[in-house]
Amino acid sequence: AQKLGFGAMNWIGQSCFCLVTFITSFCKDYTFYIFFYSIGAGMSCGLCYLTGIYIAWTYYPESRGFAAGLIFFTAGLSSSIQSP
Repeated sequence: AQKLGFGAMNWIGQSCFCLVTFITSFCKDYTFYIFFYSIGAGMSCGLCYLTGIYIAWTYYPESRGFAAGLIFFTAGLSSSIQSP
């Protein structure tokens, strides 16, 4: 992330997520769909979380666990609010 930049890492992660979603829309086999989507979506979303966690760890080095937990909590909360 430091070499490419945080914006580039988020762009790469979101682009990979869109590509995985597009590819899995053509899957005929349910097992392949589950396998490919779980690995691809997990890795691409992980790239996007990585930048936020790194920045939080930089600002709060003495409470890294709390900062990472807060980021994951708000990400889950926003998903539960926006989905309905």
